[in-house]
Amino acid sequence: MNCVLVNIAHQGIQCQSTNGLPAIRAMGFFPSRDHAYNHLKKILKRKLADEIPYFVIDAFSKFVIPSTMDRTEEYLTRKAKTLYEGNMQKNQAEKEKFQKRIGTTMDEKAILDDFKRLRKKREEEAEEKQAFYQQDVQEDDTFVSRDAEVRAQRYAAVGIINDPDKSLNEPMVCIYAGFETEDTCVRYIEDTLSDEEESMHLYCVDMYQWLYPTLTDNKGLMQEIPQSYRHTDLNNWMNGKKNQENIIKKIKETNSNYKNSKKQEVVVDSDEFGDDEQKV
Repeated sequence: MNCVLVNIAHQGIQCQSTNGLPAIRAMGFFPSRDHAYNHLKKILKRKLADEIPYFVIDAFSKFVIPSTMDRTEEYLTRKAKTLYEGNMQKNQAEKEKFQKRIGTTMDEKAILDDFKRLRKKREEEAEEKQAFYQQDVQEDDTFVSRDAEVRAQRYAAVGIINDPDKSLNEPMVCIYAGFETEDTCVRYIEDTLSDEEESMHLYCVDMYQWLYPTLTDNKGLMQEIPQSYRHTDLNNWMNGKKNQENIIKKIKETNSNYKNSKKQEVVVDSDEFGDDEQKV
């Protein structure tokens, strides 16, 4: 598919985000712009989606979400280049730091210190996560009927580079392709896309829902979203670590559910007896 139909929101453009964050929503991939516009006409005519601004962009094209409507094409092109090159340098530095770290033997004290830092960081991320969920996000309420969705397109592979200038918050986004299943999308990212794209962080996201690129900086919010890290060693290490955390989480949930079920059994048994028997 060559094109993708999208909605874009930010605090200072036509479709405004009430929380002030940049946002984007993928509404379908199409072989041409004409196909995309025809699809849009049909869903609007049948009132399957709200009449907010829609755009047709090229798949695999990198673009910046502007914070205001007065951003020129030259400005956005220049900023996209700056973000891309800056992130490439950052990734290279992180790779070198990671390789140096795993090449040294860590003692028990260093491991314990790392664990304490990680626990504190997770607590901070959890607080940020709850703070975000308490915000009023008006654009999330925009209506999209299931009949407006394109067949066999439920998940999208996207690339994101966030703006280091938090006062502007103008991230760069690239939307690559749509897939019917999450597994297929993740395999495409890991087996194909990650080899071709070495600068952007890649994610598998739901289509037809608003995506907030800047929230990828908050790992507490992004823990459940499949993603691919930029380097093979780091990717294997992070995914292995994440799998271990998920296993522990499932064990805890299973134990909790078992205890709750036992409590429910006691309550049910007590209800089956008379008052005298309940006192025994």
